[in-house]
Amino acid sequence: MSEPMREPMRELPPALREAALVVLRDVRLWRLPPDRWERLAGLLDTVAGALRAGDADRFDQATVDLGLAGPVRITRIGDTRRGSPRESVPAPAPPPVRERLNHLIHTLSGGPGGTPDEDGRPRDDGPRGGQRAGGRP
Repeated sequence: MSEPMREPMRELPPALREAALVVLRDVRLWRLPPDRWERLAGLLDTVAGALRAGDADRFDQATVDLGLAGPVRITRIGDTRRGSPRESVPAPAPPPVRERLNHLIHTLSGGPGGTPDEDGRPRDDGPRGGQRAGGRP
C-alpha cells in the first residue's frame, strides 16, 4: 500500500510561513546589483525546494539566509572603492526573480494550488486552471 501524498505547506508551522512571507515581500522592494540577484535566485530555489519537501528546518534556514542576502545598509566611512560597473548598479529584481517571488508568496499565502510544482511554482488545479491573477490567461 502506498503512502498518501503529503501536502508540505500544511506541515510547516504557520510561524515559519509567516516569517517567510515577511522576507519575500521585503525582497520585492530590494535593489541589488545583478550578481547579487543571481545569488538570491539560488536561495529562492532552496526555499522552494524545502517547501516542496516539507522540510521545516531547511525552509527556516533558507528564509534566514534569504533575509541576510539583502542590501548592505552600512558603508565604511571614507570607502571610495568601486566594484565593476555590473556590481555597482543596484536595480530592482529581474523578471524571473520577481516571478519566482510572486509564486512563492502566492503559494505560502494559500492561493490556488496550495503546494508548488517541481519548479517551485504553484499548481493551479482549480476551475480557473491556466489563468493568472485577475483572470488573465
